[in-house]
Amino acid sequence: MRLVRPIAASTLCLLLCACASPALRALSPATGDGPAADAPAAMGQLVITVRWPRQIQLIPYSANLIRVRVLDANASLLVSHDLEKAAGNQTSQAQLAVPAGDDLRVEVKAYQDFDVVAEGAATASVKVNQRQPLAVHLAPRFVPALSAYPLNAGPGATIELVGSGFGAAANKPVSVTFDGLEAPGLYRVDEERLRVTVPEGVASGSIVVRVDGVPSEPSGAFWTLSALSAIAPFPGAVTLGQPIALSVSASSSAGPEPAPNVEWTLLTADQSGATLPAEGTFFPATGSSTVFTATGTGSAILSVRSGRLVSTASLEVIE
Repeated sequence: MRLVRPIAASTLCLLLCACASPALRALSPATGDGPAADAPAAMGQLVITVRWPRQIQLIPYSANLIRVRVLDANASLLVSHDLEKAAGNQTSQAQLAVPAGDDLRVEVKAYQDFDVVAEGAATASVKVNQRQPLAVHLAPRFVPALSAYPLNAGPGATIELVGSGFGAAANKPVSVTFDGLEAPGLYRVDEERLRVTVPEGVASGSIVVRVDGVPSEPSGAFWTLSALSAIAPFPGAVTLGQPIALSVSASSSAGPEPAPNVEWTLLTADQSGATLPAEGTFFPATGSSTVFTATGTGSAILSVRSGRLVSTASLEVIE
């Protein structure tokens, strides 16, 4: 199992553009005697665009409203506006008239109904006749973290991931990718454990857990096993109740894997040819080396497996 570092915050960028509107500009008399006493304040516009991505989520899936508040340098509220996520829309936009000035504070919160799921803030300067983009980075309130995982396994193998924030309590949508390829099978045990299937077609890469659209920090390298060797020593025949040490080696695209994630079983064939568990014990039942003890006589098949990779040996248990 391998430890990973805490996650860095995911971000959502809101593009804010400050621009002047002729109808909102300050009025100045042409006489040169100074501004009129009742001249309105110089105004600009914040053009706010929010992208609600579908494939690579930068905000939680559950967010259905984003609230934007603009405050002046004295923390007085200038304007507040809500942007709702409409079905089928990937972009929401609003144009807000605000007094031109420096050190305007833009606060942004993403909500799932009444609950804040992400938030962020930035400082803006709005000037007449000028445009100024501003990126507001939203940090999710709840972020999954992956703390332990197997370093390798064969394609199609089921492995367990350990961490936190896996969204079980609120039934948040969850997915796992290996080097960007989504795991074809996933079972959420609880808030701290996931069981996932290693996808085909991945040689190596990092594992990412995504809960409610928010990704964990990528794990270290995970290697997909590509081959298992023959079981050694080849047993042939073993004596009932006599322990025998067995081992198997494995490799990935990087070369030999010293600690392959494999499982040992003993099988026997019934009259239809189907294989069933036979009488025998392995200690440990996983890992490249084990000690096997037969507890029943007869023909059997010794098997070590990791996903679709398998190595077998036929044996006869005698008294």
